Amino acid sequence: MKDVNNLEEFLSKLDTLTSKSKSLIPSISYVTVNFDIELPIEKKRIDEKFKFETKNEFKFTRCIFKGVVKFKDNNSLLQFSCCIFYQINAEDVIFNNKIRFHGCNFHDINFTNATFKELADFWRSSFYKPTIFYRTNFLNNVVFSAAKFKENLLFTYTLIDKLIILRGTTVEKGIDLSLALINGEISVFDFKLKNFESFDVDEGIIEEINHLVISENNIAYNIFYQGIFVSNEEILEKHKNPKKTYNEVYAIKYEEVYESLVSEQGEIPSKNKRETFRIIKKVHESQNNIVESIPFRILEKQALKQELIGNYENRARRFEYNFFDKIVAFIDHYSNRFILTLNRLSNRYGKSYWQGAIFVLISGLLFFYFSLLSSEKYEFEWNPLYWSFESNDFKYYWQSLNPVHKHSYLDNLKPESYFYFWDYLGRIFVGYGIYQTIQAFRKYK
Repeated sequence: MKDVNNLEEFLSKLDTLTSKSKSLIPSISYVTVNFDIELPIEKKRIDEKFKFETKNEFKFTRCIFKGVVKFKDNNSLLQFSCCIFYQINAEDVIFNNKIRFHGCNFHDINFTNATFKELADFWRSSFYKPTIFYRTNFLNNVVFSAAKFKENLLFTYTLIDKLIILRGTTVEKGIDLSLALINGEISVFDFKLKNFESFDVDEGIIEEINHLVISENNIAYNIFYQGIFVSNEEILEKHKNPKKTYNEVYAIKYEEVYESLVSEQGEIPSKNKRETFRIIKKVHESQNNIVESIPFRILEKQALKQELIGNYENRARRFEYNFFDKIVAFIDHYSNRFILTLNRLSNRYGKSYWQGAIFVLISGLLFFYFSLLSSEKYEFEWNPLYWSFESNDFKYYWQSLNPVHKHSYLDNLKPESYFYFWDYLGRIFVGYGIYQTIQAFRKYK
């Protein structure tokens, strides 16, 4: 590696390669650039260096850029192979030609509002810090095949106009596709992603804003929010509806924190995580790749469960929630969690038909047991040591697993009237388990 400390030294290290069309391509290899450099270098200066006209193209091989690499609007075809970038600034830049980064390492990058009119190729490249493509416009194909992201990857208001390829891409933490403007297609194959930590926006702001909202017992309260002073007259007016006051302040603060997370900090909100899993799942389903979609369906349901828990805990802490609101929130939360739990237990969100069959057998046995207890022959006993069961009666268990069995199948045991409650409830659970088992089988359709 040779150190270059200014542009003149850099130009002195330039070489040329011959293209298939016999044109000369400027190139540079095995140098460490210790100064801030603007790319592409003016073609006029390169031609002056070689005393003849070169192709509108530039190749960098095994270069280390320790300073800031600042891109400018250009029509050049740029190729970087096995290069290391400590800081890239391409904000508001328009790339009118193809740009390739093959096997490169990136630390700080800034592609805010950049526009790629042709191919943008990041094959086998590694990104070591949170990567945010903020308002980046990919008007042609963008390739992240075999790329590795050590931290979060966010496509915040990024335009995918044609095709984004995530083949063999590894995201070690999280990815956010929920805010991308996807006019084109997403190609996902052998995409390596697991459940990851996300940011609960509500948790971070509820306590902060609770003290900003006026209460019934304190109408003479000055609210300072984002440097805006709310006068007592405004407070007295808003006091007529303190719940509205809370919601207004909450909405402003939520939007401020949310935007900061996805555009500056590189954190992924919980609902964005769930939506990202849903998007990837839908991509696989649209290609009839049901098997590959199932892991993302599981991740989506797991994310939904975490989101429900967080939403319930946060709603209970909010200022404007009265007792009735909390009861409604309690019922809504636990009914949704019950459905998700049943889905997980019955076939693991469509993945395991064996789990579906086991669910049918166990739930059927449970309700058959309660049906037997409703007869004169059996009584409930807390101590398992005193449980007794006649093997001759076990034949009725297999009949109970048929959801359309006759309810007279236990008449010889003289069941009580509440037998019908357990019998119909058992039919529901067994029928649900059979349906879930069939659904899990259909993953190979």
